Amino acid sequence: MKKNIFITLIIMSIVGCATFDKAVQSITDSISELDVASSEMGNLNPMIEFSVFYASYFFLGGYGFGDDNFRNGEGVTWKVTNNGEDEITVTRALLKRMNNGAAWWSISATVDGKEKVYEILLEDDYDIIKIRFTNMETGLIEEIIPEQEEETGEEADTEDEIETMSPEYYAQYSVGIEKIKTKAGSFKADHIVFEDKDVEEGYHIKYEYWLSDRVPGLSVKYIFANITENETMSGEVIDIRGGYKTQLNSY
Repeated sequence: MKKNIFITLIIMSIVGCATFDKAVQSITDSISELDVASSEMGNLNPMIEFSVFYASYFFLGGYGFGDDNFRNGEGVTWKVTNNGEDEITVTRALLKRMNNGAAWWSISATVDGKEKVYEILLEDDYDIIKIRFTNMETGLIEEIIPEQEEETGEEADTEDEIETMSPEYYAQYSVGIEKIKTKAGSFKADHIVFEDKDVEEGYHIKYEYWLSDRVPGLSVKYIFANITENETMSGEVIDIRGGYKTQLNSY
């Protein structure tokens, strides 16, 4: 995988700048503004709303190292803060793996006490087959099939950012095994460090991950730091549990 890993692509697409200081707030504002627009206009394209939410989720939810060790009904909740201030919680749960290799996932984010939930059916290569959600205005469950949306020119632009890093790739960036403790427990984790630095351009960005095979999705904690601007964003697993089921009658 290229040095300019997928995290950078998502940061740039959501935040529109190279700093992390307002990243959580920018995502929060984007989701809140979409909610307001939906209620005021009544006809906001749901694919646009989903695109913002989906990109935010993959950026904030510790994604990037594969999902093979998730079990049916198992979910992971993350707490994410920037500079120790703004906070958002993100939950990703594997609801059910299908016989054809596809899988139903639940993704949710809680911002200012308000939860937004989507259930998505993903192929094994992460292409989206179906999206289900509750229309906040009508209270009814709705479904989107992206392939049909593409025929009308209204597809969500999310797939370019959905990539995972192979163990062979990130192993070369390991700096050792460390013990790390979060609200979800104590873990022996592989500490991975990526750095992107350009003295002439005047920037220095550092990505750190702590990985453990005891955690679904492997990632226990991450820190994204813009060292040039003295800004950080961090996320850590605060809950791992089973028992997740569809809330939207998806299967």
